[in-house]
Amino acid sequence: DSASVPWRTFEYAAGTQSISFAAAGGARITLPSAARAEWWHNQLLQNVQLDEPSGAYELCVRASATGAGSQVQISVDADAPTFAVAGGGARLQYSLAGGGAVMDACFYFALGAAAGGAPFSGRIVLDLGKVTGELSICQISLRAACDELDPPSPPPAPPPSPPPTVACTALSDDPWAQGHNVQCCGQLRFCLGDWGG
Repeated sequence: DSASVPWRTFEYAAGTQSISFAAAGGARITLPSAARAEWWHNQLLQNVQLDEPSGAYELCVRASATGAGSQVQISVDADAPTFAVAGGGARLQYSLAGGGAVMDACFYFALGAAAGGAPFSGRIVLDLGKVTGELSICQISLRAACDELDPPSPPPAPPPSPPPTVACTALSDDPWAQGHNVQCCGQLRFCLGDWGG
């Protein structure tokens, strides 16, 4: 249960971040006004153990930043010594709009079967080295993924467009083709002829 495991921070340069946790949940992290050289120079971390060693998971983060152009990198990794990303993929990088606008992002990964069915032990990693100013984290969740990492289905095709409406009936065209009588174009005039049908 990750709810009882404490969060910890990492600072490459001491004194470059301060964190406060809200009683109602969430956290506020104050970071320098300029981005650091590397993503990992400021981090928020939590140890995790995933009991389904061959399952698919998603780590979702809802956050906002005051600094324009702030970016967060999120992942689950194996911790030291390799820091290998769970599932072998790449860490997810996403941009925050700045000005306090809340943004959501999810990092999806699938674990292969571990030797002997052992649980996966690692850590949740939020790399904050590219965040400027204040970062507010509203929610972080790590849960089994519902779709087993299948890509989302494409949206359904739009219904076919109705044929274009004709403003007038041209020579030799049926004035009733649209289900109602359409006036004749230009100098043409409506006339009734013998019907051979």
